[in-house]
Amino acid sequence: MAFLLPCPITTRTDSSIDDIDHDVLDRYKSLLGTESSDEQVLKSRRFIRDGKLTVAGALLFAQDPSVMMPQARVRVLRYDGVKMETGKRLNITKERTFCGPLPKVIQDVHLLISSMLREFQFLGPDGTFQTVPEYPEFAWFEGLVNAVTHRDYSFRGDYIRISMFDDHLEITSPGKLPNIVTLDNMRTTRYSPSFRQRTRHNKRTCRRN
Repeated sequence: MAFLLPCPITTRTDSSIDDIDHDVLDRYKSLLGTESSDEQVLKSRRFIRDGKLTVAGALLFAQDPSVMMPQARVRVLRYDGVKMETGKRLNITKERTFCGPLPKVIQDVHLLISSMLREFQFLGPDGTFQTVPEYPEFAWFEGLVNAVTHRDYSFRGDYIRISMFDDHLEITSPGKLPNIVTLDNMRTTRYSPSFRQRTRHNKRTCRRN
């Protein structure tokens, strides 16, 4: 995952290996096919330094990264209608906030959205009824993963919001568009944050606590 961070190897001084969600880490170790100790795995991939979790390590493996970074959470809201209302006309019918290691957050948000989406039936050209989801799963799930993966975690005071209306779904990720990407060219322009991070690291411009 290519997180937009000032420096993903910056350590969180308010963290330790005791903050690790071992279920998530065990799944990661299983994917790697390793039986090394938790600390060895985290150290070898720079998720922990000097006994402290790095920012990337906290986001991926801490039981609740929002304790250290309040902006590391996802909020899902369901509205009654086609726009957000406030005050006496407030139209939120469901609201949940997800905090936890990013792999779990993605999984839990996926389950919630799936449960709230409607399905529609229509008569196909072959004379049989066919069922289609309200939104294609590949589209909204990619939007969710992209929002969590590519958001600017150095941007504080806000978090990812997924807003469901009667006629559309919005995924809002805090921060600006990366580098040369604009609203006008975003359909055709690509930008690699991992390249930016390598360049920054090589120039020794990472900010450290």
